[in-house]
Amino acid sequence: MPKEDYLAKQISQLGFFLKKVLEKLMKQKSDSGLSSSVSEINLKLQEELGFDLNSVENLSETEMIAFLDSQPLLNPENLETLADILSVLDKADFTKKALLLYNHINVKTATFSFERNAKIERLKQKPG
Repeated sequence: MPKEDYLAKQISQLGFFLKKVLEKLMKQKSDSGLSSSVSEINLKLQEELGFDLNSVENLSETEMIAFLDSQPLLNPENLETLADILSVLDKADFTKKALLLYNHINVKTATFSFERNAKIERLKQKPG
């Protein structure tokens, strides 16, 4: 039982970390300083998850899903936050991968989310 509690704590901490990264990106985006923080975020992602945005960018769609599903700390909620991070970066490849992740989460979970559906629709209408 303590091992399960530890894993649940780790998953929760990762979710908190990913939300902080997303908040920072949103603030940087509104301040037009997004590119300056990407390298810092990559470093933090590498420390916490063992991979960074460059790794995600270089994976094919099939490889990305398999790779992220193999990460024990990335539950559907954390995957959605990662997709949120990718969607903020305003890069066509990240937008496609965010859309892929949102759709994967829809398939993977039994819970329908109006918010996630709205994110999908926004990304589909995004130019590029």
